[in-house]
Amino acid sequence: TSALSKEIAVLAVGDNGYGQCDIEEWDNIVSVSSRYWHTIGLKKDKTVVAVGDNQYGQCNVKEWENIVAVSCGSEHTVGLQKNGRVLAVGCNKNGQCNVKSCYFLWDTLYSRFAWRWKSTCNRRK
Repeated sequence: TSALSKEIAVLAVGDNGYGQCDIEEWDNIVSVSSRYWHTIGLKKDKTVVAVGDNQYGQCNVKEWENIVAVSCGSEHTVGLQKNGRVLAVGCNKNGQCNVKSCYFLWDTLYSRFAWRWKSTCNRRK
């Protein structure tokens, strides 16, 4: 679970098995979202930070710019740019990253390295 305090400090509690609560270094955060295995934060400068499990690329947000809103799914992350473009990274098993103008790294990686994985998005056991 994550929250943003009045002082623009991020708080995170709960299971930290994948580092999803490791937000001590975060500053200038204006919005935060978390799911089971990862947490993302939107900074004042409209960039995004992420911690936690990155098994499906859901934390690959370092290059995102001009972001005005962010949200986490269980194994994906979505961001809205100031110009209205939607960005999405992570598991696409149910089409959750198939958005118009989508920047989706996982399909590219999977198509190049499919022989190394048995399937793309199996739920954790």
